[in-house]
Amino acid sequence: MDNAPLLAFHAPFDMGMINRAYHHHGLPPLKNDWIDIEPLAAITGGHTKARALDDWLDFFGLECAVRHQAAADTLVTCELLLRLWGGIKKEASSFRELKNLAKQGAWIPRG
Repeated sequence: MDNAPLLAFHAPFDMGMINRAYHHHGLPPLKNDWIDIEPLAAITGGHTKARALDDWLDFFGLECAVRHQAAADTLVTCELLLRLWGGIKKEASSFRELKNLAKQGAWIPRG
C-alpha cells in the first residue's frame, strides 16, 4: 500500500480494525490518508436518507455477492464509488478537495 490513500465506507471502522491487527502483530499503525465514502455518498448521491452501505446499495440497485466478506464488500464499495463519481468530481477536482469534501460531509445531519 505504501502511502496510497485508502477509501472505505465508514472508514473509521476499517481504520480501527486494521490498526488493531497491525498492533497485534507488532507493526506501527498505518499512516495513509483515509477517505470515508459515506459522507461523499450523502453529499453527492441524491436525495435519499440512506446511511448504511446496504441502504446505498439498495438505492443504486447494486448487488453484493456476499455481504460482510472483505473482497465482496470491497468490490461493491468500488461500484458505489463509481456511481457517485460524477457528483464527486463536480465538487472536488483534486485529492485535497476530495479529503475536505469527505470531512465536511461527515458533519451534515442525516434525517
